[in-house]
Amino acid sequence: MAFLKQLIQKVALLFLSKEKKEVIKTLQDYADAFMTFKSENVLGYLDRPLTFLSDDGPHIYSNDEEITVFLQGYMDELQSKEYARDDLSHFHLKTLTPTVAVTSFSLVRYNKDNQPFNNMGAMYTWRKTGGSWRCIIGVLLSH
Repeated sequence: MAFLKQLIQKVALLFLSKEKKEVIKTLQDYADAFMTFKSENVLGYLDRPLTFLSDDGPHIYSNDEEITVFLQGYMDELQSKEYARDDLSHFHLKTLTPTVAVTSFSLVRYNKDNQPFNNMGAMYTWRKTGGSWRCIIGVLLSH
């Protein structure tokens, strides 16, 4: 995730709008929380309902319990593969309205031995609600 932080920090300098800076900061904080592998650290970054599209199809999670089960299962799977970091490329951020933004990027996941084990495209749709940016739609699809 260090690379994610560096990439996002560089991209952040190019954007002047308050909304874009807030979304970038939220994405950085979300990535840090995710790397703790504790679902409760990530819940505050996700809106309800949450729509998630992956290689096995779309899923809709309506409440914290459903999201927690999904997240912890996903995090446990990544830990079993000894997930250690991502390399990101092609980062894009588009604010659609002052309260809706979309981020997209490609990523390669690496294990603790620095071996790649997944290559994906990602897109997150963010919605500002209650003063915070939260992911309402997540897409992670293998290339």
